[in-house]
Amino acid sequence: MTDPLAPLADRLHSALRALQRLGVREALALSEQELRGTAHMLACAVSLRRWQLERRRPSWDELSLAWEDLATQTAANEPSLCATLHDEDRVELVTDNAASFALRARWIAESQRSIELATYYLQGDSTGQRTVEQLIAAARRGVRVRVIADRYALSKKQYEGLGADALVDRLVAHGASVQRWSDPTRPYDVNHRKLLIVDDRRLLIGGRNIADHYAGPAWRDVELALEGPSAQRASSLYERTASGADEPALRPGSLLYASTPARVREHSYWVFLLQCIRAARSTVDIENAYLFAHPALRRALAAAVRRGVRARVLTNSDETNDLGYANYRLYTGLTALFDAGVEVHVRRGAGRTLHCKYFVVDQRWVGLGSSNLDYYSARFCTEANVHVESASLAQQCARWFEAGIDDATRLADRAEIVSAARKHARIGRVIDALLEDTQ
Repeated sequence: MTDPLAPLADRLHSALRALQRLGVREALALSEQELRGTAHMLACAVSLRRWQLERRRPSWDELSLAWEDLATQTAANEPSLCATLHDEDRVELVTDNAASFALRARWIAESQRSIELATYYLQGDSTGQRTVEQLIAAARRGVRVRVIADRYALSKKQYEGLGADALVDRLVAHGASVQRWSDPTRPYDVNHRKLLIVDDRRLLIGGRNIADHYAGPAWRDVELALEGPSAQRASSLYERTASGADEPALRPGSLLYASTPARVREHSYWVFLLQCIRAARSTVDIENAYLFAHPALRRALAAAVRRGVRARVLTNSDETNDLGYANYRLYTGLTALFDAGVEVHVRRGAGRTLHCKYFVVDQRWVGLGSSNLDYYSARFCTEANVHVESASLAQQCARWFEAGIDDATRLADRAEIVSAARKHARIGRVIDALLEDTQ
């Protein structure tokens, strides 16, 4: 399949190789595969930035005010964008990477009628190939198999040399339906929803894509496995993803919410997060892979801290972040959260990327799914999340959060955070200036 970004990516790849020859630290750290991936990502960022500048877009201050306004439109200061679980639902927080893919394999093998998989990408490694073979086996048994993967992400994986096209071709050749998702009206939006729905009664939702690093021991991620009546609600979300239909207006009392960049002013995950922080009385714990201090988040957490709430964030450090170009913006944001009185914790260990996307408030409310708290997610990603009021699930999330804290470093010195931001300022400030909103 023709990749329209490839010519620009080729030129940027050559430029990155030149930076390596000049001894630039950030470029030296990249392998050849990472160089190609970064070049393709930058080609997309440059292209979408040009497209974005041609259109009026709300500033982050405007968006923060819109989200805050929606968050305050609730009775008795209680979050409204959530639901409780059905009495017959069985839920499990899937924290072990190998266990996640073992669960997928079992569900696929036990499927009788339908498998609906939405993912950002499949990668042509052992995990991707194994998953494809499992789906093919189900299709041969007469199970209806449908897969949605993002067109841009598949092109990027192909450009990196990770063979995504061969996986798609093999699925189609054996009777599966594969949709390379794109929005013709918004060419740089991507499908970032991660859903596995089996027989309309089993749902797996969270942050993992189909690749070796999501199945191995180094990365930290989480999903929710739900079996029962509530899983039936996911199929309509899948259908809207497949058709590109607009998401409904924010509906109080739902369990599953999806967001689209075209309706960024009504971003359900952000509004629910702000509702929960506003209602918090004891604790706010946020674990997110790519977390920036949006004005709305900073103000909400500062107000919670002033009320006596213990607010904590857990995210990547510069040694665990797989998106190194965002480290300047990451630490700048962490400085702002530190100044707001928030406890700041970062994961330790090179290559041990944190990829979770959830929060838990007062061990009562949980938001979990695919939404990052950076700039790119709200502007350009379609996302899907569970919003739930459940003490039992909240307790599971709280235990997982504490395990992450035990394996992290608390940044208790402001000067240390500022110093880390300055260390990445040379590249980071250029990215901020040229590619605003794309990281």
